[in-house]
Amino acid sequence: MTNFDLFLAPLYLLVIYMFAYNHRSRHYKGTILEPYYLPALSIHIVGGLLFGMVYQFYYRGGDTFYFYQGIEVIFKAFWENPGAAIEMLFLDGLEWTPSTARYTSQVWWFRDDNSWTVIKFGGLLSLISFANFSVLTMLFSCFSFWGSWKMFKMFAEWRPEMVRQFAIAFFFIPSVFFWGSGIMKDTVMLGALGAIVYCYYMIVFKKDRRIKYFIGLIFFSFLMLKIRSFVFFTLAPTLMLGTYVLISNKIKSAALRTFLAPFLIAIMAAGATFMINATANVNARYSLGSLEKRAHDTQWWHTRVQEIEGVEGSAYTLGAPTTSYAGMVARFPMAVNVALFRPYLWEINGPIMLQAALESLTILVLTLVTIKRTGLGGLVRYTMKDPLLAFALSFAILYAFGVGVTSYNFGALVRYKIPAIPLYITALYLLRYYANRDKNEPVLDKTE
Repeated sequence: MTNFDLFLAPLYLLVIYMFAYNHRSRHYKGTILEPYYLPALSIHIVGGLLFGMVYQFYYRGGDTFYFYQGIEVIFKAFWENPGAAIEMLFLDGLEWTPSTARYTSQVWWFRDDNSWTVIKFGGLLSLISFANFSVLTMLFSCFSFWGSWKMFKMFAEWRPEMVRQFAIAFFFIPSVFFWGSGIMKDTVMLGALGAIVYCYYMIVFKKDRRIKYFIGLIFFSFLMLKIRSFVFFTLAPTLMLGTYVLISNKIKSAALRTFLAPFLIAIMAAGATFMINATANVNARYSLGSLEKRAHDTQWWHTRVQEIEGVEGSAYTLGAPTTSYAGMVARFPMAVNVALFRPYLWEINGPIMLQAALESLTILVLTLVTIKRTGLGGLVRYTMKDPLLAFALSFAILYAFGVGVTSYNFGALVRYKIPAIPLYITALYLLRYYANRDKNEPVLDKTE
């Protein structure tokens, strides 16, 4: 951060809040959502700025500065050679032309297409931020907030009496607003996830077929595939599960519902498979086989970093690294456990990991209390009665399995898992809501 940040950042912050205040007044004034809009935005911006300061003054470098360095190169290209800059936005990683080579050769992460996509995303934002680090961080934070707000709005419309609990789940979990608000892949993923889910909800659940939702669904799915395709492959089948529950619950006859269940499940599974295969046919790097290879590479890299740097306590193991389907399925319980409930308090090795351990412990306690209240039978029954609960719980668990079985490093895991945390806590709140309702207990004042 420079002296220029101290001048430009407050100016942009004022503009952001003027826009936010106007947007809240126009769209949410007098609604149950109004009290949460500005606090939620603020916590994301604060999280992003804290993230930048921690990386600069505590870590003294790191991924966010590699992204920023690449963004600066694109911004420079827009000033020197706009044609080359525009051309760069349509290049994949390691692709180059004579006019772009002088710029792309300066970008360390040009060799990695996933990271290069984030840099291009930031390059567009640099045009309205003058490539200023603090301003770019705030804009990334706003994008993450926007996606999270869309999902929060969706659940609040679904169960308005639970708006306070949903606000806690989506905006006030420390790891989410910290790791999901800086100039990082995780921030873009959080925003894209919220946009995709909300567009799908409007099209399928609300039957709003306006073109903007189809465009949003396609664009943000493409963005997600370019950065972290395994998130999309987790999202597709879990959205289909939510759709199945929605359709199934509209069938009044229990006998007919039971009879049609296998056919509906088959249709939903076929739909998810078609989406995945169609994506893989467009680009082989999105095939499941390619994902297996990248899972192996991720496991190897994080294990290697542990060996080279000797960072005790940052690595974990689920046994020997494997990418076979049988090996991964066998590790399912351990992988979900490590993603949602670890690191444990005795596994921490620094102040940031202490926060992660305390948060994981809180989620574990909330999980145990919820299961005790609902029972395993109630858990299944409530899940199959609420399509958004079915989606949220299945996505969180399946995604937790994916990151848990491939990360092998707590430092990476605490960032990778943040898309699952808001939806998992939302699912727990919904389960407790239904259990309390069935027992005629008060719900609105319960936010623990």
